[in-house]
Amino acid sequence: MKRLGFSILGVTIAEIVFWLLVAIASVVINEFAPHLEWHNSDYLWVGICLPVSALAFLINLKWKVKAVNKLADSHLADNIVSGFSPGRNSVRFLVWRLALAFIILEKLDPIPRGELCLTTRVRF
Repeated sequence: MKRLGFSILGVTIAEIVFWLLVAIASVVINEFAPHLEWHNSDYLWVGICLPVSALAFLINLKWKVKAVNKLADSHLADNIVSGFSPGRNSVRFLVWRLALAFIILEKLDPIPRGELCLTTRVRF
């Protein structure tokens, strides 16, 4: 299970890149669209669940690899447990995490404020 290190590195880099993009987007939005505000700003704290979920995933992934390595030697583990791949699990997690980020963004409900708000939102 040599790919565990690459999976940990990939998830960590993806998390750092995501938060850098969020910071850059925040600055750009404040600069070029100052009329945009968060309608439900009380949900901002939910963003803390994103790094917590990444940490929980990495702990779980390390535990799975340790359990597979207890079953067999490292060179035989890939043949015994054929359905387990740290890389594939990491890609699945990153897709899930990105979907969760978009759900949180949708819950924050960015809307224009002030005189620029010409339409009303209809919620179903």
